[in-house]
Amino acid sequence: ITYFDSDGIGWEAPRDESLGRLASDVRVMRLGCCVHSGSFWDWRLVHEQSVPLQALRPHESEGGPMPVTARQSSMAGPMGRGALLRAGLRTIDPGIQRVLQRKAVVYAHCPQGHPMQPSEPQRSSGWGLGTSLPSTCSMCSTTVADGEPKLECMPCGFCLCGPCDRKGLFRGYYSLGSVDVSTARLLIQEPDWIRYKAKRYMAAAGVAGGTLGLDVWQGRLAVRLYGDLGQDPPCKAELIETFRRHSEAGDGSWNLGLDEDAFCNLLSELLADRKS
Repeated sequence: ITYFDSDGIGWEAPRDESLGRLASDVRVMRLGCCVHSGSFWDWRLVHEQSVPLQALRPHESEGGPMPVTARQSSMAGPMGRGALLRAGLRTIDPGIQRVLQRKAVVYAHCPQGHPMQPSEPQRSSGWGLGTSLPSTCSMCSTTVADGEPKLECMPCGFCLCGPCDRKGLFRGYYSLGSVDVSTARLLIQEPDWIRYKAKRYMAAAGVAGGTLGLDVWQGRLAVRLYGDLGQDPPCKAELIETFRRHSEAGDGSWNLGLDEDAFCNLLSELLADRKS
């Protein structure tokens, strides 16, 4: 098993008593380097045959720098631990939070999360064979003629023109990750891209093309979404209230799930709060 470990303050590896004074001297030297550099996160690469789970998630242990509460633990499903780490680290080391908020270079994916590929122009055989009909960009509805640059996901029938691909790439819209204030301000003006992001989140939660149930919203999606926005997830009651508000049926009752339109509205609301 290969992973990164640290001897930084608040992130202590178990001491090897067999090393005696040498281990203590090494630790003092490392802490001295941390003081001079202004960082208390002295990372190193570790190779081990077996590793205790606590060594891989020391921030969640009791007495650690970011212990997970019972409420957070119950909310953190398979998608949630990384979101909890992103949300909590800003109170420990703002420098790490800034690193985690950097926009990764993520290339085009369809709303289902499939990597998209450039569409090769069709060559005519001279008999009118081999030509293809123009495509329509799934984002801006622009007609893309054969031979013009475009990206496609053949299984989903999702197509992107060149300008939409550049926007998704350079503005970080393709990424399911940290959404900073500037990105939120741009997204809130792009309803089609908000819908794209909503589809990506629903697909990642395993409810692509269906309805988002309250259990999935509480257990997985909310933790990840709030973490991407750099916020701590609200309490269970607030999560339920947000879900109900966006699932109202109009007659005083509320639906058992959020469809795509309802989740788009919920995402737009959270983005508007993030940009303010």
